[in-house]
Amino acid sequence: MYKRIPVEIKNEVLQKVRNGEKVIDLARLYGIGDKTIYQWLKESVKQEVSIWEHRRIKAENEELKRILGMVMLELERKKKVEIINSSTNKKLIAKVAKISHKNIYYKSRMEDKDFKLIEKLKQCIKTIHHMDI
Repeated sequence: MYKRIPVEIKNEVLQKVRNGEKVIDLARLYGIGDKTIYQWLKESVKQEVSIWEHRRIKAENEELKRILGMVMLELERKKKVEIINSSTNKKLIAKVAKISHKNIYYKSRMEDKDFKLIEKLKQCIKTIHHMDI
């Protein structure tokens, strides 16, 4: 059967729950269902967020995503430049530079200037990465 619980009792129970007492123990002590106490807690916690606050948080979230994307992009660029600077493997350099490795081998066989070609590729890639920023 449904019984009406006074507001004073309800507030007292909620205060005790917030102070750390167990809901089940309070339910037994006051003769109230534990689901009722949980429902009171749920109702007391509900807060409405204003439209302005929601928009502000949404805009802040978008800005943080944009900044994170820029940071990730810059890290990826630095990683590629590091690979190119530290590598003498022509296939790896071609893969990072997104060109065919055949172009590197073809030119190096034709003129036998591997070192100069690799250095030029490194400079071009560095220039391209700095222009994108």
